[in-house]
Amino acid sequence: MLLLLLDVLRAKSSGYSGVHGSYNVAARHGAHPVLPLTFIHLITTSSPYFTTAVVPPRRPGRSPHLTADPLETPIMSKEGITHYEGYSPYTFEDPHSPVEKHRPLAENGLDGAVTNENELNQGFSFALMLGGAWANLFNTLSTTIVFGGLAEFTSSWPTSSGPQEWAFQLFPRKMKRAGSYFVAWSLSCLYLFATMASTVIVSKQIAGLAAYRDPTYVPEAVHVWAINVGILFVCALINLFGIRAMHSIQTFSLCWFICGFFVWLIVPLVKAKNTVGYTPAKEVFTNNDLNLSGWSNFIAFMIGTAGVSAGYGIPDAVTHIAEETKRPEVDLPKIMIMSPLISLVTATGMCLAFLFCNVPQITMALSPTGVPFIDFLDATVGNRAGVTVMVVILIYAQFVACLECQLASSRTLFTFAREGGAFFPSILGRVNLTLQVPVWTVLFNFVFCAALTLLLLGSETALNVFLNCSGTLALCTYGPLFIASIASRRRFFKGPFSLGRWGFFINITALVYLVFVVIFWFFPYMKAWKGDNSMFNYNIAIVPGVMLLGLLAWFASGRRTYLTHRTLI
Repeated sequence: MLLLLLDVLRAKSSGYSGVHGSYNVAARHGAHPVLPLTFIHLITTSSPYFTTAVVPPRRPGRSPHLTADPLETPIMSKEGITHYEGYSPYTFEDPHSPVEKHRPLAENGLDGAVTNENELNQGFSFALMLGGAWANLFNTLSTTIVFGGLAEFTSSWPTSSGPQEWAFQLFPRKMKRAGSYFVAWSLSCLYLFATMASTVIVSKQIAGLAAYRDPTYVPEAVHVWAINVGILFVCALINLFGIRAMHSIQTFSLCWFICGFFVWLIVPLVKAKNTVGYTPAKEVFTNNDLNLSGWSNFIAFMIGTAGVSAGYGIPDAVTHIAEETKRPEVDLPKIMIMSPLISLVTATGMCLAFLFCNVPQITMALSPTGVPFIDFLDATVGNRAGVTVMVVILIYAQFVACLECQLASSRTLFTFAREGGAFFPSILGRVNLTLQVPVWTVLFNFVFCAALTLLLLGSETALNVFLNCSGTLALCTYGPLFIASIASRRRFFKGPFSLGRWGFFINITALVYLVFVVIFWFFPYMKAWKGDNSMFNYNIAIVPGVMLLGLLAWFASGRRTYLTHRTLI
C-alpha cells in the first residue's frame, strides 16, 4: 500500500479531463433481508477495508486507439479469424485535447474487484457466518478463474464497450446484434442496481450512526430515503460539474483509505484485550455453529458464499478506461487478475482480525443500531468518540464508492445508448460538449435510483429484491460469453494475454461456478419461509422480469437501431 501511495505522490496531475474517470464499482447487496437468518450481518456489513484503494491517473497523453474507426478496418489474424484494428472509435474529448493515461497501478484502482468498497462488506459477512475463515479463500479462487476468462476477452477486444463488444465478436453471425443487446441490457441494469445498493448502504450507516450517538433516535424509512437522495444528488453534482476534480478526490481518498485501513485493522485488536478478549484460533478456523436458517450446513454455506461472490465487484469495470490507457490489451488483463488476489490479502486480514475479537455473533444479530459493525466497534473499542471517528472514516470511503459507482453506471448506459440500444438512445447517447460528460445518463441514474428507492417507504423487502439481483444479472451478462467461447471452440482472435490450452478448462469452470452460485442465489433465506415473506428470495421472479423488459425493448426499438452500422462477419 505504501508503494501505491508513493506512486501517487510521484504522479504529475494536470487535472482530470477524462469522462470515463475511475470506476469504483460497488455491487450487489444493499440492505439484505438476511439479518435474522443464519449468518447475520456481522461487523463486515459495509466495511470498505476488505478491498484495496483507488490510485488516480498519472499524466495526460494521446490514446493510440482513437485514430481509426475499427468498425471499418477488418484485419485477418494468423488463424484466419477476422478482427478489427483499433478498439474504440469513440472519445468524449475534443480531438486536440489530451486523454488521461493510466499506469497499471492506477488501472488496478479502477477495477471494480479492487475498489468494490461496498461489496465484500455485505456478502463477506454471510460467508463468515456460514463458511468461517475459509469462505474467502474459496471465493477468491473461483472468482479469479472467472476474472481470468474475462481477462482474455479484454486482451482480444480492449474496448470501452466491454461485454457488449465481446458478445458481438463471440456470438454467431445471426445472433451478434441480439446477443450483444441483451448482454448490454443486463450489464446496464447490473450497474444501476449496484448504484442503488451502494447509496442505500451509506444511508443506513449514517442513520445507524445517528442512532448510536442518540439512543432516543429511531431511524425511520423516510429518513433513510432522504439521506439516500441527498447522497445521489451530491454524487450527480460531482459527476456533472466536478469531473476535473476527480484526480484530487482520488488522491485524497487513497491517503484516507490507507490510514483508515490500519486504524480499522489495529484498533479493535488492541482494545479487545481489555474489553471482549480474544477468540481461540481453533474456534476462528473451525467453529461454525451459528446456522439459524433451517438449511443443512452445506446449503447454508452456499447461500452465504453466493453473497460474498459478488464482493469481488464487476469484472469488466476496468475495461471502461480502455480508451484512456496506453496498452489496454496488455495492462487491463493483468489488473483483472490482480484484483481478486489483492482483495484476498486485504479482506482476509480484516476478517481474521474481526474474528479474533471475541464478540458473540448473536450480538450482531440483535444490533440496536441496525448496523452490526457499529455494535462490534462499540463492544471492542468501548469508547463512543473513538467508534464515531472510525465509522466516519468508513462512511467517507463508502461515499467515494457511491460517487464512482454512479460514474461507472452512467458510462455503461451511455455506451449502450450510443450504439442505438436502451430506451431513447438519441438522448442517452449524447455528450454535453461543454462539460464533456454524458449528462443525460447521469441524470437518468439519479432519477431512477431515487425513484426506485421510494420502495423503502412501503416495503424494505421489496427494495431488497432489486438490490439482490446483481449476482443473477452477472450470470446473464458473463454466462453467454463463456458459452459462446466454448461453442466456437475458442476460435477467436487472441490478444497478448491468452489462456492457451487452459482456455477450455477455465471457461467451463467459470461457467459452472456462475451457474452453481446463482442456483443458491435463488434459495429462500430461511427454509421455513412460509408465513414470513421477507424471508423469501424473490430474485427468481424479478430477474426474468428485468430480462423480459429487455426483450420488449429489443422488439420495440433495438432490432431497428442497435449496431446497425456494424458489418456482420
